[in-house]
Amino acid sequence: MISYLNIRNFALIENSEVTFSNGLNIISGETGSGKSIIIQALAILLGDRASVDQIRTGVDEAIITATISIESNKEIIRFLKESGIAYENDELIIRRSLTSNGKSRSFINGSPVTTKELSFISTQLFDFHGQHDGISLLRRETHSKYLDNYIGIAQEIYELSAVYSSIQQTIKEIKSLDTDEKEKERQIELLKYEIEEIENAGFKKGEDEDLKSKIKIYSNIEKISSSIGELDGEFSGDTGII
Repeated sequence: MISYLNIRNFALIENSEVTFSNGLNIISGETGSGKSIIIQALAILLGDRASVDQIRTGVDEAIITATISIESNKEIIRFLKESGIAYENDELIIRRSLTSNGKSRSFINGSPVTTKELSFISTQLFDFHGQHDGISLLRRETHSKYLDNYIGIAQEIYELSAVYSSIQQTIKEIKSLDTDEKEKERQIELLKYEIEEIENAGFKKGEDEDLKSKIKIYSNIEKISSSIGELDGEFSGDTGII
């Protein structure tokens, strides 16, 4: 259930706040008073397709925010835990922003979520009915849920789903262990090859210091050569010592 809705810079609305009470809530008014805009904003907040044309003229961003009670919905609670999204008092704060560059961002309790994840939340809590449609009645994936609830096995389905998720996670971990074992074998073979290369190189004790000394000399070869040339000039030139 929605307890609070805030709409900013959406269509003709600059800033509007709507507080809902328990039970039936009715929004009434004359044609053009903004009833449909509120419904559009709510639909977009819950994952419907958005357009830059819906941003209020003269601004760069529209923001829609709502406080929603999840009423201990087990599917949503499991989704929140799996997604690492914190929640308190069975409430979610959902926010969606639309920008003039065509980008849209969605957040649940401050955590960014995809439109697909937002749509999952909305299908668990809400349904929109126009004059000639009932969205959930047309959505095949909800039919089994209606049947499960009707025959009273919703809890059993939830528990079975949890067991299935646990099994899938275990399978994933087993595959990961197998992959890790193959990676270990690859690393062992690589290290054996590198050890063999080092042993065949025939390094001698103290050779590294000797190499470092040679590297230092070679790196300064130009400077040394130039200095020798200057010394040669000092000794054998027209004004040289000799």
